[in-house]
Amino acid sequence: MRSSVVLIGILLAAIIYVFYETSYQSMKSRSSSHRQQGFVNLLTTRFDFKNKPLEDLSYTSFNKSNDTQVFIRAVQTYASNGLIVIASFDFTYAAMAMNLFLTSYKRFNITNHLFVASDSLGCGKIEPYGAHCIQYLNMKKAKAPSIYNSRDYNIKACVKPRIILECLNTGLDVLLVDLDIVFLKNPLSYFQYCQDCDVITQYDSAGKQINSGFFLVRNTRRAIHLFEQVVKMIPSKPVGDQVYMNRAARKLGKKIKIHHLPGELFQLGNVFFTQGHRIFIGDNPCNECVLVHNNYIVSLEAKIYRFKEYGLWVVDEHGYYSDSDRKYIIYDNPIQFNHNEKYKGFDTKKMELMSLKAAFVIGRILNRTVILPKFHCQGANGYKPLTGQMCHFGTHYSVRKFESYLPVLTTYREHVFLEHPLVPKMIKESKSETFLIYGPLWQHPDRGLSSHPDSVNVLKPKGDRVLSTEIRKWFLSKSSPILVFHSLYNEFDTDNKEVSDMLDVLSKAIKNTDFMQLRQ
Repeated sequence: MRSSVVLIGILLAAIIYVFYETSYQSMKSRSSSHRQQGFVNLLTTRFDFKNKPLEDLSYTSFNKSNDTQVFIRAVQTYASNGLIVIASFDFTYAAMAMNLFLTSYKRFNITNHLFVASDSLGCGKIEPYGAHCIQYLNMKKAKAPSIYNSRDYNIKACVKPRIILECLNTGLDVLLVDLDIVFLKNPLSYFQYCQDCDVITQYDSAGKQINSGFFLVRNTRRAIHLFEQVVKMIPSKPVGDQVYMNRAARKLGKKIKIHHLPGELFQLGNVFFTQGHRIFIGDNPCNECVLVHNNYIVSLEAKIYRFKEYGLWVVDEHGYYSDSDRKYIIYDNPIQFNHNEKYKGFDTKKMELMSLKAAFVIGRILNRTVILPKFHCQGANGYKPLTGQMCHFGTHYSVRKFESYLPVLTTYREHVFLEHPLVPKMIKESKSETFLIYGPLWQHPDRGLSSHPDSVNVLKPKGDRVLSTEIRKWFLSKSSPILVFHSLYNEFDTDNKEVSDMLDVLSKAIKNTDFMQLRQ
């Protein structure tokens, strides 16, 4: 009896061993013979995600789980024609993600996209706009903006190769799109350039290498091997993901086939904005451009501001454009002081800085938002303007520093703000008469007011410096949404704490920088 039990036990053990060995070899064979499937599909089958209802793919469901399989199910659900379009972001870049979706994906009906959030709040910001989104990680520092090439920035950026590898393991091609991109044409048709290429990438100005902000990875064994190598290279304290991608590509050499997209069609930020002399909306239109990659500039704030001035920003969060109750101030910088005998002794940049401070003081006193003027380009660092070209605030001053003291929503707008289609018509058409506050600049006989149009209403303060009480007396009763000034070459008397406090804030907020905003 005992021997029979032992024999049965041995037989059962043998059967179980053969079953698991056969299953293992089958899995191993399928994985090695068809790398496109990868281990991911086997796990997906085991967990039977195909039977999950689509409503389980809501972002709230994703936020409850970091399970790799939920991510893969989302990728498989939203992909079409063997392609998934991926963009990685965190909460601080949610507005940039919205802009990419609205200007590019929605405009060109690119439905096979998936935004991948590295925190629990990101998806909640962009899902209401109709974007597909999933939480992939829950990074501790995802809620704080990161400066380019900082340690935090590099850690966040190095998540992208891992995401791409997981997508490749589902058998899909992957198009990676950075958030600081706007499509001017649908780029998907341009990937027919090289049918047998493993990677098709935007050309990087630093050399003929992969640009990690925009590239297509085809689902080939060579491409999968490339990203396996990239992921292995990434240490706990990484440098940028682009470094590892190009290092791995050089190591593979001719074993990987990489094609570079035409630089004149897929333009980088230094090509489109700097070399193309594109400052404000309408400057030097690029009819052949497929996309604009807003790189070669430091800080999220500067990227958004540059998009705004060139008319490539459409996010209306908190009524930024559509608020019909907000009131504004506009003014000009009409005089080029340098190299002009009439204004000998005056410096253009210093005078325009004085005007900028005056505008924000008036804005604080009257509770109005300042619409920035155009600035003369003189003194611009890192930018060679065209003859007679005017520049924007970010050409001279750090946008990030400025916004750290003065919140953009309540204190200022870009110069082209009133041209935006989301600004209510009644705001655009409701301007006051034009005012000019008389000051020391105009007292010289050669700089009199005779050249100003009769329509300009000249107001004269009691002294050389303007008082806050005079501003209230002249303008507080003005109901026009837009209060118009000819110019604001005026200094203010620090006669009350409100004015002195504002001037103190401005002295800290306004910091000189270069065109790429490298000096923060």
